[in-house]
Order: sequence, then C-alpha cells, then structure tokens
Amino acid sequence: IREVKAAGDLNNETVVIVNLAGPADLAGWTLRDESGHLYTFPSLILFEAGAVNLHTAAGTDTVTDLHWGQSEAVWASGRAALLSDPSGNLQARFIVP
Repeated sequence: IREVKAAGDLNNETVVIVNLAGPADLAGWTLRDESGHLYTFPSLILFEAGAVNLHTAAGTDTVTDLHWGQSEAVWASGRAALLSDPSGNLQARFIVP
C-alpha cells in the first residue's frame, strides 16, 4: 500500500497499491480496515512495479482503477489499511497519516 489519497472525502478517496514483486493475480486478495469494511479484489494481474487505484466511491472498473461502491468515506487519519492475500495472510499494513 503506497498511500491513501483524500482520506475522508468519498468522491476522491483512493488507496494506491503497488506491486513490488513479480506478476500477481489479485483475485481473492482483500483490503480492509479495523471497523469491518472489506473489499475483495477481482481477477486482475498486477505486474512488477504496476499500480492499481482502489476508489472508495462507486464507478466503472478499469485495469488501473477499481471502485468499492461505498456510500461513505472509509479512511481517516490513524486508521489502518490491511491488505491480505487469498489465504488471509496479512501482506501489508498502512496507517493513514
């Protein structure tokens, strides 16, 4: 997790995820907060050094931009964003500044 942009602003809130290793299929990976908000990624190949933007609001998914479809902002300063693989193993933890 590289950053959380515009935390608290539903229309602009975005989590940027960058792949630092070889190609990975994000199918079944999850992003969650500690309050129970959970997003499950669709099948999407993220190549090394590739990035995907997960927007909190609804929208049309593309290969670089995914949309969670939440009706309220999820992220706030001090909140943890937790990225887990399909087996449930925590792969990244990011504290929103």
